[in-house]
Amino acid sequence: MQPCEHARDTEENSEYERLYHCDPGNHGPAGRQGPSLVKLTWSSHCQEPICDGAHTGLYETARAVRLRRQKGRVFTCVRDLKYNPATMATQMGVRVLEPICLWSGPRNVSTALMYSFSRNDGIRVVDEPLYGHYLRVTGASHPGHEDIIAAMNCDGDAVMHDLLAEADAMPDRRLFMKHMAHHLVDLDLAFLHMTQNILLIRDPREMLPSLTIQLPDAGLSDTGLKRQWELFVTLSDAGRTPVVLDSRELLMNPRRVLQQLCRQIDLPFSKNMLSWDAGARPEDGIWAPHWYHAVHQSTGFAPYQVKSGFPDHLQVLLDECRPWYEQLFAHAIRADADGEDS
Repeated sequence: MQPCEHARDTEENSEYERLYHCDPGNHGPAGRQGPSLVKLTWSSHCQEPICDGAHTGLYETARAVRLRRQKGRVFTCVRDLKYNPATMATQMGVRVLEPICLWSGPRNVSTALMYSFSRNDGIRVVDEPLYGHYLRVTGASHPGHEDIIAAMNCDGDAVMHDLLAEADAMPDRRLFMKHMAHHLVDLDLAFLHMTQNILLIRDPREMLPSLTIQLPDAGLSDTGLKRQWELFVTLSDAGRTPVVLDSRELLMNPRRVLQQLCRQIDLPFSKNMLSWDAGARPEDGIWAPHWYHAVHQSTGFAPYQVKSGFPDHLQVLLDECRPWYEQLFAHAIRADADGEDS
């Protein structure tokens, strides 16, 4: 193997470091076997990984550790995000168990889904870590605004850096982050190429009457639907198509839909994900008293029920939302699709 001419350009050319943990039985660099930590770097000038100053491949079933932060900001791995380390690792056959980001709109059973994931022993959950950032940047008037700002780190870039660093430090429990899609404002979005992304949607005809109880003046941006479609297109173009989950399909057959979801994100399904204890949970955000009344009474996914009627004054907003929802729903997991259901 020939040394990369950029291998020592760490300071001037901002190389990007990752660590890969090679499972027993796989060969590490220089023919070593057994568990080992392999430092690889990606140069901004080079679209191949560098190991010990030489081009190399990666190793089967390696576990990727998050991109490190350098000089106070998160760097893009290479100039074209289609060639970032996570995508490259996938192309090389490396099994990368990335943190999971759920990008939801409000009133989409997202908290119930977070509770479901918290019941999987291989998962730890975080509730809307970018909420404080969103409120600080936008000045949006939400219930509990001042308390949320005071309680949270409101620097979104720092929040995501710290969470990914924590994911590195706790590799035995995969990180699940419940987010709102509309919280993605004024952020470096490079981290989206280092996470497994799920888009949770809900028919706006069913969602809007609930949303406007808390946000009477809600608009399209508050639903997150347009932002979710933008995420779908951007990530798909980068070779990282997100999984789309529809709340109605989930409620129609929670077991089957969750089994399909878990397969797609490389997570063992657990029947424990179908139920939880009623009441508040330690992972709830400080905003729970304003938003979580119904989910705190639940012990599992409530059976889907068709909602009758729709407020006339929301019809214009519904018409604005529907095209974005329908584009996303075309890619959603279906409750009647083949699954284990056992």
